[in-house]
Amino acid sequence: MKHHNFTHFKAILLLTIILSGIFSAQAQDDRKFRFGLKGATSLGWMKVDNPDMERDGIALGYSYGVMGEIRLADNYSLSVGLDASNIGGKISYLKDTLRNPTLEKGDTTTYFKAVSNKRYNLGYIDIPIALKMKTNEIGYLTYFGKVGTTLGINYKARTNVEYPDNSTLVDNPGELKDVNEGDQIGLFRASLLVEGGVEINLTGNTNVMISLSLDNMFHNVFYSIGGDKELLNTVEYSDAAEIEPFKADAITKGARKKAKARYIALNVGIFF
Repeated sequence: MKHHNFTHFKAILLLTIILSGIFSAQAQDDRKFRFGLKGATSLGWMKVDNPDMERDGIALGYSYGVMGEIRLADNYSLSVGLDASNIGGKISYLKDTLRNPTLEKGDTTTYFKAVSNKRYNLGYIDIPIALKMKTNEIGYLTYFGKVGTTLGINYKARTNVEYPDNSTLVDNPGELKDVNEGDQIGLFRASLLVEGGVEINLTGNTNVMISLSLDNMFHNVFYSIGGDKELLNTVEYSDAAEIEPFKADAITKGARKKAKARYIALNVGIFF
C-alpha cells in the first residue's frame, strides 16, 4: 500500500515538473522581434515663451497605432512604433488679430486688436523610437522603462477660438470653431520620450502592456522662419494699432509666437 502511494506521488511530481517546464517555456519570450497594438489617452499643455502669451489650461488628446520591439539583449530592446496622435493645449493671447467682420469676404487687409483664448488640436503621424530596459519576469509581471525620441509630421492644425468681452472688437464673434491654422504650425516635430510601465503575461507570448509616458517637444511648435510666416506668427503691434483698425503692413516684427507642446499619456497595448 505504501509502495502504491509512493508510486502515485512520484507520478504526480513528475507530471508537475513536466507541466512547469512547459508553462515556463511558453512564458519565456526569446523572439528577436515582437509586434503589438496600442492606444493612449493624454493630457496636453503648451509651455509658452512670450510675454503676450499665457498658458490657459490643458487639453485632452489621444493616440493609437502599432508597436514593435527588436531584441538587442536579454533585458534590452529597441522599441519602435507608428502612431496617429492628436495633442494640443490652450493658450491665451493678450494681443491677437482678427479680420474686420464688416468687410466683404476675401478682404483680409484690415484687422482689429483683440484678446483671444485658443484651444489647439494638432494631429501628427508619429514614429517613437526608444531604448527599452526591462526586468526579468517576476511572477507574471515584467517592469520596464524607455528613453528615446518621437519624430512626427503634422497633418492637422485646428483651433477653437474664444474672444471674451474685453476684446476690442466692433463686432465680437464670441467664438469661432474648427479654425484651420495649418499655415502657422510647423510641419515636423521632435520630442523627448520617457516612459515606464509593466507587462502582464496572459498566456504564452501574449502580454498586456500598461504605462505612463511624458512627451516633451524640443522646439517651437509654430513656424519660426522668415518672410510671410514670420508675419503670421508676430504678436507685437505698432502704436497706430492700439486704438483704430490697422493694416497688415502696420504690424511690427516683434517677438514671434513661441510655445512647446507637451503631454503625459496613459498607454494600454497588447503584444502578440
